Amino acid sequence: MAALLMPPSNGAFAAITIDPASSGATSVVRFDTLGFPRMTSRLTNPVSDPLDLGFEFFAVGVAIFSFVPLNGAVQIDGGSRVSANIVFLGRDPGTDGSVDIRNSGSLLRGNNAISVGNTGRGVLGVGSGAEVTAPLFVVGDAPSGEGFVFFDGGSAYTGIDTIDNPSETVGGGEGLGRVDVINQSTVTTGLLQVGVSTGSDGRVALSDANSRVFANSLVVGSSGLGVLEARNGAQTLSNTTRPDIVLGENAGSRGELNINAGSSSLTTGADTGEAVLRLASGATGVATVGGAGAAWAVSENLVIGISL
Repeated sequence: MAALLMPPSNGAFAAITIDPASSGATSVVRFDTLGFPRMTSRLTNPVSDPLDLGFEFFAVGVAIFSFVPLNGAVQIDGGSRVSANIVFLGRDPGTDGSVDIRNSGSLLRGNNAISVGNTGRGVLGVGSGAEVTAPLFVVGDAPSGEGFVFFDGGSAYTGIDTIDNPSETVGGGEGLGRVDVINQSTVTTGLLQVGVSTGSDGRVALSDANSRVFANSLVVGSSGLGVLEARNGAQTLSNTTRPDIVLGENAGSRGELNINAGSSSLTTGADTGEAVLRLASGATGVATVGGAGAAWAVSENLVIGISL
């Protein structure tokens, strides 16, 4: 189950542009937990002097004084780099936060996590070779959260693994989560979960040749609705842990895998991969492989219908 991410004591609210031309200056206003401005950081050139908030959080779309919603939109461009302990887009109910990050060298990093649609609405657009990275990446976190993520133009998300924990990507934690990966973009993570908690709605879609998801384990429909789709030559590759892919894990869940025409493919496991459809009694797992060139390769076992 995805945990609702809560902010630490101090952070930065942003309704700014992070120097898209890499030549000007911008300001970031930091707030305390009551919503009072605490200090202002001015960046002369975020390319050579990146914004690093360390243990503080970076929030776009917050409610100050706990009830005044402030929406925000941030553009990160031209090789600028922004990092914080937790990055929130749409942190509070009723807020709308969006970030658009573009161009090679531009980076958005959550040292602990990134939450797109925490309890509000969050939109993250990543394009033209830009990169996003974090140990935990949640899209549609709380029941009221709505998160939308678009990877385009050779952009990438790379999970940060630790010795004790693999990186985790969640589409639909307790809320609504949508992740689209197109135009030669990639998502690399230890665990990909789609539709985690009861009532969640998570969907991950890959489209176009060379758009790929690399994951050691795939759980589609843990306790909610999860859909994983590959079309137009896209590829989903899960590696060595088992079971590599689960469609419908717990009672009441529904997991759907759709592999459509155009040489789209899913490869389960390198040597010990196993695919399980409907792991628990009362769960539903559905796999559809159809159209010219569509394929699902399972290196070991395909299990249909197992109750634990």
